[in-house]
This record gives sequence, structure tokens and C-alpha cells, in this order.
Amino acid sequence: MYRNLNIFRSYSTSWESVIGVEIHAQIKTTTKLFSNAPNSFASLPNTLVSLMDCSYPGSLPSLNTRCVSLAIKTGIALNCKVNKKSYFERKHYFFPDLPSGYQITQQSIPLLINGHLTITMPDYEKTIRIQQIKLEQDSGKTLSDIDRDLSMIDLNRAGTGLMEIVTEPDLSSSNEVAIFIKNVIGILQTVGSCDCNMDQGSLRCDVNVSVKRKGGKDGTRCEIKNLNSIKFITKAIEFEVQRQIKIIEENEIVTQETRFYDASKDITYFLRSKENFVDYKYFFEPDLLPLEISENEINSLKNRLPELPQLKRERFILQYKLNNFEANLLVEDNFYSNFFEQCLGLKRCPTKIANWIINILFRLLPNRRECTLTPFQFCFQVKFVIKLIIEGNKEPIEDIVENFNSQSNYQNLNFFCEEVISNYPEQVAKFKSGNINIINFLVGKAVKK
Repeated sequence: MYRNLNIFRSYSTSWESVIGVEIHAQIKTTTKLFSNAPNSFASLPNTLVSLMDCSYPGSLPSLNTRCVSLAIKTGIALNCKVNKKSYFERKHYFFPDLPSGYQITQQSIPLLINGHLTITMPDYEKTIRIQQIKLEQDSGKTLSDIDRDLSMIDLNRAGTGLMEIVTEPDLSSSNEVAIFIKNVIGILQTVGSCDCNMDQGSLRCDVNVSVKRKGGKDGTRCEIKNLNSIKFITKAIEFEVQRQIKIIEENEIVTQETRFYDASKDITYFLRSKENFVDYKYFFEPDLLPLEISENEINSLKNRLPELPQLKRERFILQYKLNNFEANLLVEDNFYSNFFEQCLGLKRCPTKIANWIINILFRLLPNRRECTLTPFQFCFQVKFVIKLIIEGNKEPIEDIVENFNSQSNYQNLNFFCEEVISNYPEQVAKFKSGNINIINFLVGKAVKK
């Protein structure tokens, strides 16, 4: 019904959107939050489960202090205040993959509060307030795609440590949300508190969306649950904003509800109503002492923080003369910013390396986990391919780019280089006649492809 968003364009100028974000980040530790069961992805179902994880009678939680340290480092990086005394509580609700019937979380007094993060948009900067970061345990998984008639329960994820990062409703567009989440991901990866592999579920987002007429009162918000890619987050927000505007323009009422985004149809759909107050019957966890953090512990963790993305971005601009666009892209992912500086160790031009990474590596390997190239291999990859094609020696090309991990990527790189060679015959002739430096011109043209 709402799939074609062009029908909403007439509404956009007189409306504002109000958006808050909840980021659920799995803490990168070897064991879970309250048990010694391994914390790992892609193991066989129900093979990483302790007695505590499956709520065996008599089992007791034992707090993983490494989770606490990583959460505090994350909070400090996000300019949060550390509560020196916080509490764990039980949040009661029923779900098949929550065998205890409650989740251990922090509700009344969470570990971290009152933070903020400034994002840089093309034409302005904006500070997003962070209401709180709380420690809690993840649930298991309900699997419905194994048997058509049955739902299966996998408790491998149950009890994994989570940080729930909750913002105030300070965001106003899907673009702001995307930039904010990318900045948070950069901080989490830099601190080492989460690997942020959204496709594996280690970072998931809920967004609360409402609309209002410009200068008017906030509208009724709807929550979109379990978004696992930045692309889906932006699309879900854009659709939901326009859906709510259309409802109000037709003199109907937006109801407070939880919705789910269907990527195949590019729509959000109703999941459950939130109009009735849900009593989770919170009470303090009787099996865990209050979590007390000393000033010395806080200072020690603060002093061990690595260079954060905002400072690294500023350094890249000043030290390497990169522009804002290049610096922002490189520091969004700690892997690529480190890869960039490793390439510079080979005495390469910073702006050229930045261009190569952004225009070649990003394009051929959008998933950083697929990259097995060393900086040395990457820096000389394009130059060698062009040289071999010019010399007519095509057989070794596949061997040189084998670390791109797939035949399709090899074919893409080969195509770019073939196209450049065919478009610049005069420069190719100069190279063949002995002008070796002309290879840099051809590499530059390949980069722009």
C-alpha cells in the first residue's frame, strides 16, 4: 500500500520527524555475562549453554567483570557519567527463548548515564544526548525456518552480555541516524567492546519514530524492532515517517505500537500494540550485589582508552591533509583506519592511499571480514595488474589478486584495468617504450573507476 514513497513528497516540507535510537551491542568477551559458558558465533545449536543460561534450578549468576570494564570504557568514550553504585534488576516477561521468565537488566540505576555524541553532517554539527547505557543479558533465539510446523529454541546466545545504548529523541532524519550509528560503531570497535557485525546479530537497533508539524507538539511514537543493517534502518525510518504523515493527513490517529521492517517489501508492519502499560514487575536481583565502581577504577580505564575516532578524524585531516569526506569514511571502521596507516608505512602518498581504499577496496570488498590483503599487497595490486595487462601476460593476474577471495572481484578489478588501458592508448604506448612512471597516471584513472 505504501511501497512507493513518491506519493508522500508533498507532505515533507511541513513536517518534522522525531527519532530516538536504542542500540543493543553484544559485549566482546570470551564468556557470557553471568556464566562461564563460551561466547561465540556460529556454533552448533545449544552447545554453548551453562546451567545458569538454561535457568537450571539452583544455578546462580556470577558477574563477568570484563563486561563491566568494557561497558565503562564505552561509556567514557561516549561522554557518559559512571554511576559508582548501580543495581541489577529482574525484568519479568514470558518468551520461549527466555527460560527463566525474566531478564537480568538495569532499570532504576544503570551503570552509565547522561552522555552525548556530536555527529558531523555535510552542513552542520549536532549533539545527540545519550540517556543511559545499561548492562543486561541477551536472550536465546527462536528459529522458525528449520521446521514448517515447529519453532526451535537455540540458547547459545542466552546470557551473552549486552550494552543497551539509549539516546534521547534528538535525531531528525534517517541520515542523522545512519551517521550516529556509524559513529557509535567506530567507537565500539576502537574501544574493543563489540565487533559490531550486524549481519551476525552482535549489534542490533530499535528506533522510535514520531512526526509532528513544524513547531508543533511531538506526535505518537512507534517502535521498529530488531534492525540489523544501516541500510534497513534508514529505509525503515523513511517509510515509517511517511506512513505516519499520511495517517494524520487523512485525519486518522497514529496508534502507539511496535512494528517490524520487511526488507523484501520495503514496508513496516504491525507487530503488537503498546497502548496498554506493560508491568514487567521489576525488582532488584537478589542473587547479585550492587555494582560498585571506585574513582581509581574509572580513571584507570579512562587512561587506557585508545585514540577515539573523533580525535583520529581530526589527526587525519591535519597530519595527512585528507578532506572531511575521506577522513570520515576511513574512521567509521577501525579496520580501515588502521589499514590506511599501515599502508602509509610503505611511504605511500596519504591522499592516494585514501582514494585507493575508498574507491577500490570499499567497492570490491564491502565486507571487511573478507579482506585478507596485507597493506603491501594492496598498495601494489592495481599497479601490477595494469602492468601485466599492458605486457600481454594475463595468466598471473588471478594469482596476484587471489586474496580478494572471489572470482567476481578478480573479474571486476580486471575489467577496470582493461577499460583504462583501452581508453588511453597513447599512455600505454609510452609505457611500452620505456616511460615507466606513466603507470601512475593509469593507476589514477583506475582508481576513479
